Amino acid sequence: MPITAVLPHRRAPSGPISSVPSSATIRYTRVTMKRPDGIKLVTALMAIAVFLHLVAVLASPLPMLLSESHGLIRFSLTVAAAAIIGVLMVLLESLVLWFFWRGLSWARWIVIAGCLLAFVSLRHFLGGPVVSRGHGLIILYRMAIAAFILIYLSMPPARRWFAHLSKRHQP
Repeated sequence: MPITAVLPHRRAPSGPISSVPSSATIRYTRVTMKRPDGIKLVTALMAIAVFLHLVAVLASPLPMLLSESHGLIRFSLTVAAAAIIGVLMVLLESLVLWFFWRGLSWARWIVIAGCLLAFVSLRHFLGGPVVSRGHGLIILYRMAIAAFILIYLSMPPARRWFAHLSKRHQP
């Protein structure tokens, strides 16, 4: 769906300023800017990553790593808290993704920060804690799309898209 902005244009009055009614001095022009295809692709890739995070949270090996020796209630509460926090993080990612799709500049900066943080996961491959093959694939996917997103968001079409929409949202 194209984004439409209404921009006022002032006409130069032909006579004295006081003789021209104020409603006649302003006409409005609709300026429409289509969402770039790259923004659509980036959003789709990030939506897949959010889905993978949800799968990772729900299929977490945490219950197998925890010991029931500290009590079933403590074990259950820990597993439930981890699942709730994971789902809340996925909801937060989805909210940022929605505002990114809408073209808000602050969401773009959060996405850029998230992409930079994705490279922290390299520690799993450079001698950090061992991860399962599935989690390793998710980490590699996140790093690959993070590199793509960082490159794309630095290109002129993406910068123009967010600049255009941030001007529209200014008071």
